[in-house]
Amino acid sequence: MKRVILYILLIIFSPSCEKKETNNYQIFESDLIVSMDEVLNTPSRIFNLFIITEKIYPCCNYKIPTKLAVKDKKIFLEPLGVDIQDICLTALGPAATTITIGNIEEAVYDIEFLIGTNKSYGKLLCSDSEFQLQMDKLVQLKINGSILMRIPDNLIWGRVGYHSDTSISLVDDFLNSLKDLGAVEISLDNGNYNYFEIENSKIKEPNNSGYYFTKSFVFSFAGDKNPIRSLVKEFSINHGDQMSIRVYGDKGEEYLGWVLRNE
Repeated sequence: MKRVILYILLIIFSPSCEKKETNNYQIFESDLIVSMDEVLNTPSRIFNLFIITEKIYPCCNYKIPTKLAVKDKKIFLEPLGVDIQDICLTALGPAATTITIGNIEEAVYDIEFLIGTNKSYGKLLCSDSEFQLQMDKLVQLKINGSILMRIPDNLIWGRVGYHSDTSISLVDDFLNSLKDLGAVEISLDNGNYNYFEIENSKIKEPNNSGYYFTKSFVFSFAGDKNPIRSLVKEFSINHGDQMSIRVYGDKGEEYLGWVLRNE
């Protein structure tokens, strides 16, 4: 499953908003936690680093301004402090930022983090199958997942949610229809693929999905994905009250049944 985000980005504004008195950044009062992220896109993918504070703040929209430099297979990051926003989204959360590194090559990069006077450094290994952070020194910095598996080309995955166990036959009909279109079962290595996790050679079911039952799937699929979109729409129009379908693709495709049925 896509990694659990520790704070809420969208929340109702509270009428009790706090105003910032200074533009100076607050010093970090805790360790920073770094995780990796790869956004699927066409024609290229985007590699990001997600940084949050271990400390939880009273407003979930505090930011971490960060300097970034990427040159000659070297990545340098300097988080500058906690930026207290003028408007407070009054829900607990860490200060956070997403650093866009970009479409990086399959190579080995030196990587360095500077937090005040604390320097952490190591290697970022990028291959066609995974990203790996191998840190030689960590000071005021923690790594949340040192390996991120990459989504293989020609992959589709998703989940069907349903509230009654009697709907399983419809779920199986949908999955068999995907196979009729050319979807082929595939075995992936165990690990975190950002959008889902593979454990014991199987895709993990989500926690707290909002449905009594879920059935997740991952397939290899080469060729035009428009027939998949049409299939999701057809099943959602005819059976949307009994099942909820979502299908994703390696180029960033997103087919959500509840959206397609209302087009």
